[in-house]
Amino acid sequence: MNTLAPASIDALHKGDANLEPDTVTKDVDAADKVMADLAAAGVDFDDVTATLEREGVESFSGSFNDALATLEKRRAEVT
Repeated sequence: MNTLAPASIDALHKGDANLEPDTVTKDVDAADKVMADLAAAGVDFDDVTATLEREGVESFSGSFNDALATLEKRRAEVT
């Protein structure tokens, strides 16, 4: 299963993806400031990440179950 959007896959194939190596360590101070600003604005990062994780797992679970149902339907059609 691939979770990339079709537009992202197309950009990778065309070479238009603007890929940069090791961006995780770039401008860490600015990232720290963004996180501090979010906290000061009342954004609870732990809550945000927990919500994204929960909703992401639910979404993938739903897609997986849909895929299994489709396979079961197709199997029933050919047997």
